[in-house]
Amino acid sequence: MFLDTRYPLTQNLRLNPKLLVSRREIEVGDATELLVRPGLRVLYRMARHFQFEIEAGGEFGSYDNGAGETNDSSGYYMYMGYSADF
Repeated sequence: MFLDTRYPLTQNLRLNPKLLVSRREIEVGDATELLVRPGLRVLYRMARHFQFEIEAGGEFGSYDNGAGETNDSSGYYMYMGYSADF
């Protein structure tokens, strides 16, 4: 399941929350994997041809090998950038 929406707060400012949820069943060894990736992107248009964006989020995973052993993982990211269209 993937949700990706956009909310314009003003004419120049937009919020873009995202959520990915993935569950897989792996036939070999009856393993299962669960992955959740939330994120938020903010886009600000400074002028007609210039915009600034920042995005932050995380990734949280759980892997069960079917024999009672579970491996959890997590990670975070953030990036910023700007663009100029001519």
